Amino acid sequence: MRCWPGCLLSKTLPFRPRPLLDPDLPFRLPGGLTAEALGITTESSFPSDHGVLFFALATGIWLVSRRAGLLAFTWALVMIALPRLYLGLHYASDLLAGAAIGVVVSLAGARLLPRLAPVKWAAAWASRQPALFYPMFFVAMMELATMLVDVRALVVVLRQA
Repeated sequence: MRCWPGCLLSKTLPFRPRPLLDPDLPFRLPGGLTAEALGITTESSFPSDHGVLFFALATGIWLVSRRAGLLAFTWALVMIALPRLYLGLHYASDLLAGAAIGVVVSLAGARLLPRLAPVKWAAAWASRQPALFYPMFFVAMMELATMLVDVRALVVVLRQA
């Protein structure tokens, strides 16, 4: 159940096969990997939801510290985007579009979110009860950083029940 802006776009835009699944491309997965083992046979390639998430996170870090943000952008490019390009999970345009969406959403959120009542309430809660707020905030941020993998697994279990 991950529906970041990139996910919403990938579900509403016309389907685009991933490079490793496109029969018109002579692409071979490295190291004997298979598309089925990667679990991506039915998902659209455009835009990259990993690009959206990790470049949005890097933008948020950049807004706080330019030096740390530059490091985060480098990490997102080298450790997230380039391996996905190399493995044939995305075209370069998928990753660029995902990165652009992530940056724009993060910048817009930085301008709009502080004005919202739930954010003001969370900030007040953090100052009143930091021992309760920060562990819960850490768990929430960890879920975001892992693309809500635990939440998605819980949803699957609840659907099956």
